[in-house]
Amino acid sequence: MLRNFTKQVQRTIAHSGWRGYTINNKIVLGIETSCDDTGIAIMDESGRIISETLITHSQLVADWGGVHPHEISKAHKKTLDGAIEETINKSNLQTSDIDAIAVTNGPGLMSCLRTGVEAAQQLSQRTNIPLISVHHLEAHLLIARGLSKESSNLQFPFLVLLASGGHCVIVEANGIGDYKFIGGTLDDSIGEAFDKIARLLNLDVSVNSGGHEIERIVKLHDGDPKQFKFPIPMMGPKRSEISFSFSGLKSSALWQVRKLENSTINNKELNLLVMNQKNKSQNPKLNLSTKVVADLAASFQSTAIAHLVDKTDIALKKCKQNRNIKDLVVCGGVAANMLLRDEMQTLCNKHNFNLHLPPIKYCTDNGVMVAWAGLEKLKSGLATSDVTLKPRWPLFEYTINTSQDA
Repeated sequence: MLRNFTKQVQRTIAHSGWRGYTINNKIVLGIETSCDDTGIAIMDESGRIISETLITHSQLVADWGGVHPHEISKAHKKTLDGAIEETINKSNLQTSDIDAIAVTNGPGLMSCLRTGVEAAQQLSQRTNIPLISVHHLEAHLLIARGLSKESSNLQFPFLVLLASGGHCVIVEANGIGDYKFIGGTLDDSIGEAFDKIARLLNLDVSVNSGGHEIERIVKLHDGDPKQFKFPIPMMGPKRSEISFSFSGLKSSALWQVRKLENSTINNKELNLLVMNQKNKSQNPKLNLSTKVVADLAASFQSTAIAHLVDKTDIALKKCKQNRNIKDLVVCGGVAANMLLRDEMQTLCNKHNFNLHLPPIKYCTDNGVMVAWAGLEKLKSGLATSDVTLKPRWPLFEYTINTSQDA
């Protein structure tokens, strides 16, 4: 039972940069292990990050050629207790100062979710601190209410574009646990598409995501987004649909790369070559110049983001017609992309919408967003302690049972 949700605790916190001051609000510890990052954070309801620890297991992902659930969950187990202890120590708090432990219980990889939830349960039992369950995608979209430059002005309802390695969806956020599905991907997420094209281009994704590396090489080598013409998906009869699709765009990029490498073969032979390589996890070493790779990366990035902008444009137009919504949140790991941020600002200016973006650091998975989601649920009286693992848990199917014991 979450017995102490209504208490107000007055404390003096000594934290780097704070110089110690008295606050009178709630404090939550957040735990995030839904995929390959171990994220722990302590945050108060004013939006101040008291302390945080983030461990990325990128080298392990690179060694396995992707996220291997069993190996990643083992990595979480090895680092999680130490990360929690480190975060609490850095905060200069006692566990008795913490009002609740928020933990991601879905969606995500089952073994990874289990590791985080079990650690949260054990900590809760040792300290008698109540648990709060957190939906991973809700944490992504709510962090804009805590950390964006205009967070104090972001009130429900608002529109959300959530673009990440595992998700690409537009929803209408009407309140905590109250989300209406507007549109989603028909195949891949944009983050997954970026990862695959980065590997195709032989970019190093051992430390950063494919999207980050594509953006990096474009900037470093002045990639030309107009050098290669990739078709923007769903611009034909399905243009008015609010849906995303990246499989065809990925195929176009693969075809173009192989065409550049095999200029002497005809299109029939080229198509056979592409079909044989389409589903292979390993990509052969490219025989292309760095500038050509940068141009390919720029062209793919520009087209993928144009697709996001086009569908979000349609969603904003419908919102203006049917609802009095004037705010757009863009979140998820891909929201760290500067081209996307700039294009979305232009789009919002066009429609007179307010754009809300989390700081780049907190677009990818982290403990801060989980702690903030816990605080949001705590303040709204909608916190629940049911941390049943839900690896498949669409946001638009997520509802809060307000009658549940809290």
